[in-house]
Amino acid sequence: MTRKRILVVTYEFPPLLGGVGTYCVEIARAATALGHDVTVVAPTHDSDNASYDAGLPFAVERLPIAHYTRNSLRCLMVYARRLMRRDIAQFDIVHLADWPPIVAARMVALLRPLRFRVILHGTDALLLNQARLPRLLGAGRALALAEKVVANSRYTLAIARREHPAITDASAEVALLGVGPSWFGPVAGEADLRSRYGIPQDRRILLSVSRLDERKGHRHVLEALARLSPAEKAQVVYVVVGKAGDPAHAETLRRQAAGIGLPVIFTGPLPEDDVRALYAAAYLFLLLGEDRNDKIEGFGLVYLEAGAQGVPSIASPVGGVPEVVLDGRTGRLVDYRDPVTVAGVVGALLADETERDRLGAQARDWAGSLTWARCAELTFG
Repeated sequence: MTRKRILVVTYEFPPLLGGVGTYCVEIARAATALGHDVTVVAPTHDSDNASYDAGLPFAVERLPIAHYTRNSLRCLMVYARRLMRRDIAQFDIVHLADWPPIVAARMVALLRPLRFRVILHGTDALLLNQARLPRLLGAGRALALAEKVVANSRYTLAIARREHPAITDASAEVALLGVGPSWFGPVAGEADLRSRYGIPQDRRILLSVSRLDERKGHRHVLEALARLSPAEKAQVVYVVVGKAGDPAHAETLRRQAAGIGLPVIFTGPLPEDDVRALYAAAYLFLLLGEDRNDKIEGFGLVYLEAGAQGVPSIASPVGGVPEVVLDGRTGRLVDYRDPVTVAGVVGALLADETERDRLGAQARDWAGSLTWARCAELTFG
C-alpha cells in the first residue's frame, strides 16, 4: 500500500452532530488505520474542541466558522482561503466532504488549478444545483472538475448524474458507508439502562434513532403502532432517540404519541454508549422515512448500527435505504403511507421470534461486511 497524505475538508464535524460528521470522523479514522497521514479541516462551531480533537488519531485543523446560514458567503470565503494556501500541494488527496467546501473549490478553480475529489451524501447533490448561492457561484461545475465523485449509494449517484450530467463514468464511484467496530461490542446493564430512561422492564423495545424531523417519518411509525392489537400493544414500548430538529414538530409527535395506547418515551439526544446499549436491548428498529423532492435519504447509517447489534429494521424503500436494509434478509421494507401493512409486519415479528432472530443475524452479518476500512479503500485507493 502506498502511504498517502490526505486532507478531508468538511463543514459538519463534531461537536456538530449528524451523518456527515460521523462520516468524516470514521473515514479519517479508517484511513489512518490503513497507514495514511490524515488531516481534517473543520469549523470551530463556536465550541472548545481541543479535548475532543486531542483524542482523535489524526490531525484536526479548525476554521473560524460558526454557522454558514448566518453568513454563507463569509463561510465560503474562509474555505476558499484555506484551499488557496500553497501548502495544499503537500497532500496527495484533497477530499471535500460537505457542500460548503465543494462550492469554495469551484471559486478557487476559477483562479488556479486545484485537484480534489468529493463525496455526495444525497441532498447535497440537489443543493449544489438548486440552492440560490451555490447556483449563482456555479457550484455544480465543481463536480465536473473533480478527479473523483464518490456517492454513498447507487441512488445518490443516480441523482447526482441527473442533476449534474457532466459527471463522467470514469470519475464516478459508489462507496457504501460503514459501521465502526464499537457498535458490535457486547453491552451489559440493560436493566439499569431501562431504569434510567423509564423504560418498562417487561416490554419489548421498538426503537427509532434519528433527528425529529418530518422527513424521518416518526409520525408514520406512531400511526402504525396505533393500529396494533391490544395484546400486541401490551408487549411493547416505543423509544425515540434524537434531537428535535423542529421543536414544533417534536411537540406534535408528543401529542400524537399520547393517544396511541402504548408507552412512548422521547429521550432526546443520548451519548453513543447509551445509544449502542439501546440498540442491544431493542427488539425491532423502526424508521419510516418519507420520499421527498427537497431532501434525499442517501443512505441510513442508523440501520447498520442497529444491525450491528443483531436488530432487524422496518423501513420505507425511499432513497438509498433499500441498499442498506435488504428486504426479507436484514429487515422489511414497507410503504410509509400504509400504516395497516406496517402494523401487520410489526405484529408478525412480535409473534415470530425465530423470524425476528433470523433477520437480526443476517443484519449483523451485513453490517459486519460494510466496514469503514472498505469505504476508505474505495474512496482513497
